[in-house]
Amino acid sequence: MVTAQLAIVALLVAAGPTPRGPVDFSHQHHLGLGLECTACHDAASGPGVPQLKLENGCIECHDNGAPEHRPLPKIRKLDVVFPHREHAEKFACTTCHSSIPDDKITEGEPVLTNARCFSCHEEKKVGVSTTACARCHGENRKVLRPASHGPDWRSTHGAQAAWNVSDGAHGQDCRQCHSKSSCTECHDQLAPRDHTGLWRQQAHGIAAQWDRDRCKTCHETSTCVRCHQTTEPANHAGPWLHIHGLAAGARVSESCSACHQPNWCAACHNTLLRP
Repeated sequence: MVTAQLAIVALLVAAGPTPRGPVDFSHQHHLGLGLECTACHDAASGPGVPQLKLENGCIECHDNGAPEHRPLPKIRKLDVVFPHREHAEKFACTTCHSSIPDDKITEGEPVLTNARCFSCHEEKKVGVSTTACARCHGENRKVLRPASHGPDWRSTHGAQAAWNVSDGAHGQDCRQCHSKSSCTECHDQLAPRDHTGLWRQQAHGIAAQWDRDRCKTCHETSTCVRCHQTTEPANHAGPWLHIHGLAAGARVSESCSACHQPNWCAACHNTLLRP
């Protein structure tokens, strides 16, 4: 048994070192040799990713043949018709491709995120049109139904709109396709689902205190004033005259100022304080 094992070891030693197999392609290694990105990539290429400009591949530099290597991880392209030439003429490759020189490439990750594009444009004071969809995406997405607009969209769009409009994220903000008049034209005929009889009598005032911006989507402050000039709020009854000061203080006068001017308070209380 021992003799057989020794024979196997002798054969392995005689065969020499075991081949390492293909290696991972490394940008870091090639850049470390003093090569520029443009040595391999055509930075002046049109929309899309910069193409390799080596007609015969790696053998143009590797006289004895390039080492066998594994391809780079597949990364997701930007969802835009990226004007690569315009950017390459003004900025270094690593301005956008910051993860490439260190080989920090993650499978399935995008080349760049939309957030990175917009932050850079903001830093450089270069405007990006949020309405000319075809300029970046190659198609007018305003005429396409978004994936989020499913069969239940009519029931859920109100809650979604409240988040998306406040967040304002590109591709999610309702205002990129819809104007304010689109909402009012529809809701003039069809009230929001929560605007029931109870809403008018009791609930709308409380809701307005919590989310005044939502109300302003359709209603101007003058709408509230015009209505409450003839109909007092439900809580303005009974002992309200005696407790309104506490209520005004607790709400930091925000709700009160919708109808009442600060000088009204002074005019009234000056009268009450007179002997």
